Amino acid sequence: MRKVERRACARFTVPGASLSWTQASRLPFGSASAELGCLLMDLSRGGARFLASRSLKPGARIEVEVEIPDDARPILLTGKVVWSCLHPSHNHEVAVEFDPYGDLARTNTPEKLRRIADLEACFAPDGAGGSVGGLPTPFAPTLLPLPAAGAEGRWVA
Repeated sequence: MRKVERRACARFTVPGASLSWTQASRLPFGSASAELGCLLMDLSRGGARFLASRSLKPGARIEVEVEIPDDARPILLTGKVVWSCLHPSHNHEVAVEFDPYGDLARTNTPEKLRRIADLEACFAPDGAGGSVGGLPTPFAPTLLPLPAAGAEGRWVA
């Protein structure tokens, strides 16, 4: 049985890219959790999927830094963990959904969207996305197989 793809954004892989994440403590004097140099499995305008050394709780607010080879400017984004499951590599596969783009509180700036759109233009499969006025437009949904066991049928943009 096949499931309808619900993502509004094309996912793509950037060879050699990595992701670092930070989660602030909810306690006033607690320390933040963080991990540097995680393997970035895929990226989209709506989120990212990466391998971490530990599980992250769904709903957790995190800040990510996407590091692109040969680009000295990482892309800093905020978002929330959608799901996390054990990966065959014994790491944890984590999906994060980025906060909306805009100029208000708890949004990622439009410049970050433009940078991801530029990466999408270089690395997404042909026909997976487009743009209007320099900003990307959603592509038509496609059918993909259900996620691997452990992902609990959840999808990320």
